[in-house]
Amino acid sequence: MARRYIGQAPFGRKIDIRMGPALDTMGVLSGPFDLIFIDADKTNYLNYYRRALDLLDPKGVILIDNVLWSGEVLKQPPPDESTAAIQELNRTVAADPSVTAVLVTIRDGVLLVRKT
Repeated sequence: MARRYIGQAPFGRKIDIRMGPALDTMGVLSGPFDLIFIDADKTNYLNYYRRALDLLDPKGVILIDNVLWSGEVLKQPPPDESTAAIQELNRTVAADPSVTAVLVTIRDGVLLVRKT
């Protein structure tokens, strides 16, 4: 479905679809990128974040979806592996002096991160 709509878009020819494990794909990309949107398997969120920092333009932005995880991120102990991974990501970003982050409370939470 995505290919069909991308093909109909005026700038669809500029979109390169890559299928496969995201970390493998991110490993072969070379930045810098102005915008990186993370919304994939939650257990790898921290890995995606770390790789995204390497690929990000100094003035770029990382958007990370689902960081509130329906409020599950407040539970201790975390009820499952995905929740624990998002908690770890949130703690890591909050403690990272190389970035500034803002939580946008749209739907399930979007974390906006930029390098400082």
